Amino acid sequence: MHADRISLNGKTDVIVCQYAEDYLRKHKRPHIMNLVGNKIRELRILLIPLQDMYNINSMLEALKPENFDKVAAVARIIAGYDETTKTFQTPSLAMHLRTTLLAVCSAAKTLIIKKRPCSAYYQLWGGLEKCQKLS
Repeated sequence: MHADRISLNGKTDVIVCQYAEDYLRKHKRPHIMNLVGNKIRELRILLIPLQDMYNINSMLEALKPENFDKVAAVARIIAGYDETTKTFQTPSLAMHLRTTLLAVCSAAKTLIIKKRPCSAYYQLWGGLEKCQKLS
């Protein structure tokens, strides 16, 4: 990855790193490293507007149920949602973000199961179960 704001933020978020680790473990082909870098960039491209507009600084905060509407609003902006025609400029990106966010929820659950020493993950457990039941 290039040394820019996106890559620097992507390397420091625990949940994003866990998601990348899970993805690498699942897909064991050698060329998958580039794809994982792109997935990390996607998540960080989603998180940067959340930081700028709503002061949400990590994926852990973004996954909290009270921030669901904010994440959905940013996803609409990224995918180019037009309110008048109610269409997306890139509808596949909107669906792809949904799939990626579900995988990130699974990565957060993995961190909870591993019992990392961060109590915020334990508080997030109930919210993650609610989010996955809704999908």
